[in-house]
Amino acid sequence: MAVREGVPIENLCSLAALVHPDVAELVIDAYWKADGPEPKVYTIDLGWKLLSIARSLGSVDDVAVERLDDMRASLETHRRGGLTEKNMILVRQVISGNVWKRVINLPEALMAQARLWKDSVSGQGRRDGSACGRHRHPHQRPRPLEQPRSDQAGQECYQTWRAGGPVHAGVPQL
Repeated sequence: MAVREGVPIENLCSLAALVHPDVAELVIDAYWKADGPEPKVYTIDLGWKLLSIARSLGSVDDVAVERLDDMRASLETHRRGGLTEKNMILVRQVISGNVWKRVINLPEALMAQARLWKDSVSGQGRRDGSACGRHRHPHQRPRPLEQPRSDQAGQECYQTWRAGGPVHAGVPQL
């Protein structure tokens, strides 16, 4: 934004140069113009962020830090309390619609789909009948895993899963 506002990029050779009050003022003014008559939250937050960076650098003089603090304080007078209009619209949708009910029920629906998928593929694993090495006899040696072939059972489950099959079926869209 500083370059857009006419600061030569060669002058922005350090973070201290970027947070200098003259540059910061140009940047904040440009964002405020784009926001309209009142600065948006991003523009207001930019004031304290620039001040915080200047303080943490330690290389910015006290006069510059004081100017940045004055800019921050001026911007803070425009901060509104409470929720923004955008957030209020979301709250109204959640309260008046069935969005919240769908969010609450989503983990339950996902677990139900996972159980169905598990039941559909059980027994299609290893040839010795075990789904994995956890449940075999302690003296039984594990068999080497083989590369799956397209004619083996279980391949269609893999293809269905990749296509958005049983795991995603029936899950409500938010």
